[in-house]
Amino acid sequence: WYETPVTNEEHADFMVPSHGRTGVSVGAGFQWGNWTLDLAYAHLWVHSLDYSETDAAGIRSSVGNVSTGNSRNTVANIYSATIGYTF
Repeated sequence: WYETPVTNEEHADFMVPSHGRTGVSVGAGFQWGNWTLDLAYAHLWVHSLDYSETDAAGIRSSVGNVSTGNSRNTVANIYSATIGYTF
């Protein structure tokens, strides 16, 4: 899937990498009598963003100006499993 940014990128900061995401997912379900097992995996790539072009350029922290920051090479791996029983 491909997601467009959920916030206005001009107002993005390093606390919420909001420059959109791309991802893929796969899953499988199994049933044995009254029991079920569902497994899934998703991999997300968060699009890079240079914060010197956003409102974050003016944010200051205890370690100094973060205006030169950026988010890049950000990924997430999501694993899920559920077990169910039908009465």
